[in-house]
Amino acid sequence: MPKKTRRSSANAMFAALRARVVELARAYPTETRYVAISAAALFVIMCALTGYYYVSFSRMIDARLHGERDRVLPRVFARPLEIRRGDNVSQKELLDRLNDLGYAQRTQAQNPGEFAVNGALVSVVPRAGTHKGRTVIVSFQRPAPPRRSGRPQPPARMSTRIERLSAGKQPISRVIMDAPMLTALIHARVKRRQVPLSALPSRMVDAVLAIEDQRYYSHPGIDPIRIVGALFTNTFGSRPYLEGASTITQQLARNFFLTEEMAIEQQTRQRSLRRKLLEQFMAIVLDVRATKDEVLELYLNDVYLGNRGSFAIHGVAEAARLYFGKDVNNLSLGEAATIAGIIQSPNTLSPFNSPERARERRNVVLRAMASGDFISADAAERASKEPLSPVARALDAEAPYFVDFVGQTRASDFPAVTETTQAVDVYTTLDLHLQRLAQDAVTGGIAKVDQLLSRRRRKRVPQAALIAVDPRTGDILAMVGGRSYNQSQFNRAVSAKRQPGSVFKPFVYLAAFERAADDGSALSPSTLVNDEPTTFDANGTPWTPANYENEYDGEITLRRALAMSRNAATVKVAEAAGYDRVADLWRR
Repeated sequence: MPKKTRRSSANAMFAALRARVVELARAYPTETRYVAISAAALFVIMCALTGYYYVSFSRMIDARLHGERDRVLPRVFARPLEIRRGDNVSQKELLDRLNDLGYAQRTQAQNPGEFAVNGALVSVVPRAGTHKGRTVIVSFQRPAPPRRSGRPQPPARMSTRIERLSAGKQPISRVIMDAPMLTALIHARVKRRQVPLSALPSRMVDAVLAIEDQRYYSHPGIDPIRIVGALFTNTFGSRPYLEGASTITQQLARNFFLTEEMAIEQQTRQRSLRRKLLEQFMAIVLDVRATKDEVLELYLNDVYLGNRGSFAIHGVAEAARLYFGKDVNNLSLGEAATIAGIIQSPNTLSPFNSPERARERRNVVLRAMASGDFISADAAERASKEPLSPVARALDAEAPYFVDFVGQTRASDFPAVTETTQAVDVYTTLDLHLQRLAQDAVTGGIAKVDQLLSRRRRKRVPQAALIAVDPRTGDILAMVGGRSYNQSQFNRAVSAKRQPGSVFKPFVYLAAFERAADDGSALSPSTLVNDEPTTFDANGTPWTPANYENEYDGEITLRRALAMSRNAATVKVAEAAGYDRVADLWRR
């Protein structure tokens, strides 16, 4: 039909409609007047309500966004990373420590905060420390063994220690870098790292956009096309579940501003139409009051991504560390897709709880990225074949017992710091490498005890605690408060009431050496003491301490008595030193 004909038909239809309205108005003048007045009143009321909610939501959004921009979470740092030539550190352990620092892996390290791996060589450009901005080469290449006559040159092997260290072409003995951040201190049991949108890798951002909101940068906060599609699918489709149409802006409005309404829905298990309408309207206001990048950055730093232990994980940067033990910049495409896939249902799609579901969801995200032209189909296919390898020990590697201890100490000893709105950073003495070794020692020891109890058919759950302290300074280098922080957050290292047991013995020998120094008498680790059953007078009560499994050595040096934890010999040393002196030393 020609355009001119279609236009004439439309004009004729509107003319007929106008004539019909005039005819009804003449036939029913009173009713027509009431209808017009009601419509006008309804229009005024709707405009007033819209204006009221717009102003109210605008103030709420502006205040919250301003607070988020200005909010500074207290951060807890471990001691600066120090790399020394000859350290018994493998290449993998070094890469883990660079991930702790938030360094990004590149094919070539050029800028501060980057590192690259080339065989047995790791090049890194420190952001801070003794060689800030300079390229440091860490070599794990063992020297090639000498070639024997008539035989080919044997290949050099990868070392489990740092063989050489250089800055440029200059050999160095050590390099001190920046301090790794353990966590941000938040009053709630929440793990979150604030990362600017510009610092997030494109594959992480694209994965979220592809699966959650592909038209994010083109819609006004709500997606009419998606809403119509969801209505059609839910009405005529055969899916066993309802398809949602919430945009990223709506999700942020729901989880960031309408928390009370969402809590009520979770308690009653009934969805509210009023809450949904408020959510959509707030999404439109939010889209006006903030830029697209600001909303997306806030969403990526706040989105809920499951739990590890008693901690709720918020934000893709924290999820990268607690699920894969990596800085978010070092995630592979498959790992980024896995995190994006968790958003839909964090508890059921966790790679720890449901690895098969998490793998299927990851592949759905990859297909969505390919269909949205974020990646190629070949890249999606390759990433879908990657094994799903979450790091179960990532939370324990962040020293959660120690972080809790720091938070409690800060609140009790420095209450004013808790209330301040200024930037507060807490620098500690914890050594992350030693912390991991301590965690491995506790885990390995507990496993052996479990096996022993199993053979003896004893249904007990053993626990363990460990504190490593620098004897020269008293610095806490590592702290493990139990077998698993996921299972129990009670810190047995500092809160459990236990007999000191053999931990007390070194103080006995120290008191004896101090007394010998004061008296000028000869006493050394090679001094002999008689290790045999002996009865002592304990306030009028006979007491006969026994050695473990009743093993006695007779004449024994002080060094061996302490090393073998001999009870009888130690009590004799305490008696010679003076019990009061030992007690005074312990109190000091």
